[in-house]
Amino acid sequence: MRPLRVVPSSTPPIACSPVRSLADTPLRHRLETLPARHGGVVALAVLAAVLALGFGLRLQAALTPIADPGTDALVYEELAISLSEGRGYESGSARQASDWSPGAPLLYAAVFELTGGAGRERALVVVALIGTALILLTYLLARRLAGERRAVAGLAAAAVAAVYPTFIDHNGRMLSEPLAGMLLAGALLACLRALERTGARAWVVPGVLLGLLVLTRPEYLPVAAALALAVLVLVGRRAGRGAGLRSAALFTAACAAVLVPWTVRNYVVLDRVVPVSTGGGKALFIGTYLPGRGENTATKLELTRRFGAPPGTSADVLLDRVAAARPELERDQALSAIGKENLRRYLRDQPLDYAEMLTRKTAAIWRRGSSPSMAGTAAVALHRGIVLLALAGLVALAVRRREELVLVLVPLTLITAVGAFLLAVPRRAVPLMPLVLALAASGAVWLSVALARRVRDRSVPGAGRSADPAGAGRA
Repeated sequence: MRPLRVVPSSTPPIACSPVRSLADTPLRHRLETLPARHGGVVALAVLAAVLALGFGLRLQAALTPIADPGTDALVYEELAISLSEGRGYESGSARQASDWSPGAPLLYAAVFELTGGAGRERALVVVALIGTALILLTYLLARRLAGERRAVAGLAAAAVAAVYPTFIDHNGRMLSEPLAGMLLAGALLACLRALERTGARAWVVPGVLLGLLVLTRPEYLPVAAALALAVLVLVGRRAGRGAGLRSAALFTAACAAVLVPWTVRNYVVLDRVVPVSTGGGKALFIGTYLPGRGENTATKLELTRRFGAPPGTSADVLLDRVAAARPELERDQALSAIGKENLRRYLRDQPLDYAEMLTRKTAAIWRRGSSPSMAGTAAVALHRGIVLLALAGLVALAVRRREELVLVLVPLTLITAVGAFLLAVPRRAVPLMPLVLALAASGAVWLSVALARRVRDRSVPGAGRSADPAGAGRA
């Protein structure tokens, strides 16, 4: 009798089924190790409470919106309604709709489409969700930037972000700052993660996020370009010139892929190349006009006097008179050209006065927070304390020679410079505040650890002496 032969089955064993293999996925492992990676169950519970508090405050602001939200919020709402109703990028309140960047209107239009019609409260509820996500991103950024006690730094940054008055106030209006802040924080986190990886594809996500940020706030276009250069240098130092070139190329291509469709749309509509929005000429003229101190109100008063216009003449009418000096150009292009002439002339003829104006405008961006609720003495003190601690956080990164210093300095320095040469208002810094809060928490932890070590070294003789004399003084 012939022995039985066992024929292998083509059916995979049960242990390899999708249900069983799911138990061993990296996602499950990350979930299981989540408490250990974030300071324990108590720390996660505190974070959840902070997120709940932040969402509650933002939801309350969303459901009780401001009666007079301001020109920008009204125009964004009108643009979103027009887009959702298929009428294109139009606004009855805007002299030229292309002066407003499309990021926020496109988001709000998508909300209107998904929820069955225009409704300010529904859009603001989405802003509340974005603001809550921003608290979480601030927490993650602080953990990334802190050298020690990362859980403490992250929770401290998240707690302040949850109750920071400007963030809550802006949730009562349909503005671009909440979305811009989330995109910037997300892009920086994605950059920090990409630095830890070896493949160039890791830079696609940061590039996409930066592209969306530029669509929301066009002044971040030079930030995206500078970050591409930073990627080239940082990755090139770590993995070689070829890897740096591939990473920077993918980063740039991903960013451009987001921007190009809107740039093409602008070329068709405006008959010229405009990457995101017009309106930059007005900001450049006002920001460089020394007789008006580079400010909106002072420039309006000076132009009223200069042209002998009746009191109360609108700023747009006065700027039309300015632009008339270059009749061969469109208004925005004419104001831009005159602004560049101002810059060259005043730097050449009145360099000290111009330097004083730029210094004063730089301080104006950071001296207090944006929105009326940040004008009180206590709020101003809170904001300035945060900024000072953020400077300590930058020093801590420099002392530890962390590559993160390059990535965080790019948006901070460039946007401050944009404000100094264009319009310097506290609102300019709002998208940067999550990064500033993360740096402040990191700086506070660094200072507290350094102080504790100093006290310990004084109380315990010999505790501060290095066991390796050759290593004394190393950073």
